[in-house]
Amino acid sequence: MIQKILRPFILFFILYGSNNLWSQDTIVNSSAYEVFDHMVGHTNTGIFDGIEYFEKFPVRNDKYKFFKSSDFEKGSLIYDGNPFLNIELKYDVYDGNLLIRNSEVLGSPVTQLYKEKISSFYIAKHTFVHLRVATNKDEPLQGFFELLINDENLKLYKQHRKKMIKKTDDGVYYEFKDDPRYILYTNESFFKLKNENSMLTIFPEYKEQLKSFIHAIEK
Repeated sequence: MIQKILRPFILFFILYGSNNLWSQDTIVNSSAYEVFDHMVGHTNTGIFDGIEYFEKFPVRNDKYKFFKSSDFEKGSLIYDGNPFLNIELKYDVYDGNLLIRNSEVLGSPVTQLYKEKISSFYIAKHTFVHLRVATNKDEPLQGFFELLINDENLKLYKQHRKKMIKKTDDGVYYEFKDDPRYILYTNESFFKLKNENSMLTIFPEYKEQLKSFIHAIEK
C-alpha cells in the first residue's frame, strides 16, 4: 500500500531526479513506470487490487472464452488512473473481466481486476477502452470495446462477446462461440451496428475508409 501511495513521488524523482542513479539513455529508452515497477516489483505497485479468480467453466478444445488465447501474455493497462506496463494479462470475453497473473508470488495467483477501475488496456496488439455510452437506439452500452478505427471524425469500436454452450456428451464441459457487436462514433453520437457491412449503408460518406477496414479484418 505504501508503494502505491508513493508511486507518483518516486516517478517524479526518476524523471527529474538524480543523474547519478539513472543515465539519460536509461530514461529515454524505458518508461519511468517500468523503472519504478522494476525497482519495487509488480506485487508492490497496487496493481493486484481485485478478486481472486477461479475458473468455473472447463473446456476441452480451443473454443474458450478468452480473447485470442487462453494463455497469459504481456500487456499494459491503465488501472485506477495509473499506467502499468508489461503485466501478464488475459481477457475473459464471456464475463467481460480482465485477469492478471502474479508470477512473482509462489503459485502465480490470478486476480480478477475491478472493471470500474480499468480505463483501457492493450493485449495481443489490440487496444481496448472502457465505455459507458447511449446509442442512437437509446440503448445503454457498457464494457470493454476494442478500438478499431481512431480517426478525427470517426471511431469504430468492437465489443467482443461470446455465447456459452454447455456440452454433456462425455461429462460436462463448455464451448464458447463469438458473438461480437459494433458501435460507431461520429458527429458526437454513438450508433449501434448489426455487422461490419451495415456500416457502408448507414455511413456512405465513410465508405472507402470502412471498406478498407472490412477488407483488412476479413484477411
